[in-house]
Amino acid sequence: MFDSYNVAINNGFGQFHLARLAENLEARGALRLFLTGAYPRRKLAAALAKSRLPALQRLDARRIEVPDRKVKSFWLGEGPHQIAQIARHKGLTGISESSTAIALDSYRSFAGHALRHTSPDIYHFRAGMGGSSLDVARRNGAFLICDHSIVHPRLLKGMIDGTGERAARLSQLWRRVESDMEQADHLLVNSDFVADTCIEVGFDAAKISVAYTGVDPLFLDSLDAAASESNRLDTPQVLFAGTLERRKGVDVAIAAAKGTNSPELPWLFMGNWEPDARYLENEVGGYIRHVPRAGRMKLAATLAASAIFVFPSRAEGSARVVAEALCAGCYVITTKNAGSIVRDGIDGRVVAVGDHHGIEMAIAEYLALGIEERARRAESTKVYARSRLNEAAYSSSVASAYSARQI
Repeated sequence: MFDSYNVAINNGFGQFHLARLAENLEARGALRLFLTGAYPRRKLAAALAKSRLPALQRLDARRIEVPDRKVKSFWLGEGPHQIAQIARHKGLTGISESSTAIALDSYRSFAGHALRHTSPDIYHFRAGMGGSSLDVARRNGAFLICDHSIVHPRLLKGMIDGTGERAARLSQLWRRVESDMEQADHLLVNSDFVADTCIEVGFDAAKISVAYTGVDPLFLDSLDAAASESNRLDTPQVLFAGTLERRKGVDVAIAAAKGTNSPELPWLFMGNWEPDARYLENEVGGYIRHVPRAGRMKLAATLAASAIFVFPSRAEGSARVVAEALCAGCYVITTKNAGSIVRDGIDGRVVAVGDHHGIEMAIAEYLALGIEERARRAESTKVYARSRLNEAAYSSSVASAYSARQI
């Protein structure tokens, strides 16, 4: 599939799906170079493996099955990157913007330097992390593939605030993301929905490929292990999991929870509050519970114990948690803006953005089903999702995008 290529992957900061792709390429002998932020090489990883500190465990989780000699890591930008994340969470826009600019520009310069003596066939980079490295890669003969995983930046704010307007100005992050997208030879996005938003803004559809990312096999194993202990169909629980913010529609989900308030239908909101939705904390209570963001294994166990998953997002790429909910066999109620593969009326319901009444009606529809029908649908959804959202399917789609180099 990738035998005829040698590829440089630019993953950027943190954990991103390009790290798993790099492992896949390395296993097939196609990886030339892996660029990323802070990364634990072998000796450091051995020390981190003994740590119980969550921050160090997250750092240790970034390590992948790629020889250290093929990894170029940029630790210097991690500080301003983390400051930007914390400032954004606290609503400190000025600090977040300036720290984002420092982190991205220093990383993009690092990437350009790392590529100077490398001549890959394909330079597959995360949107926003390219910058000057794109000129270096192009001079060395590489085909530039930009990996973009959310709606087009010009449409994002309008989707969140409901105006539908295109942004006249972009933030430090989105300005760099858009520039990278426009300079690429080809665009790889993670859902048909994202592709549609890019075409709406003016991108050539022929230069866009779609690759839905696969669900981690280890996560699937955790789902299956937890499912054997679950009795979710008789006593259904409704779950919302993800960052608790307006973009992901937590306000709409809370309204639906209040509209279905019943001891026979408990709701659980799993995640951390963002500033724009923190006022909703006062709505939690009674049959509406909240727990902070937890680890991956806890999420798997909670999905396996939940019959219904609600995620009324206003703007995504292709929400990973929706894919995981489908693979768990949950009845998923979401929007087209979540970029999911949900089959309306089969795996759940696709409701209009902002429509909490639609969510309530979909839940009532599910509750009217018999236990046997619920079980049949759960199994059908699980089989369907796992056949579509796996590493093999993702790799095949990426290979198709790489073949655009030869057109």
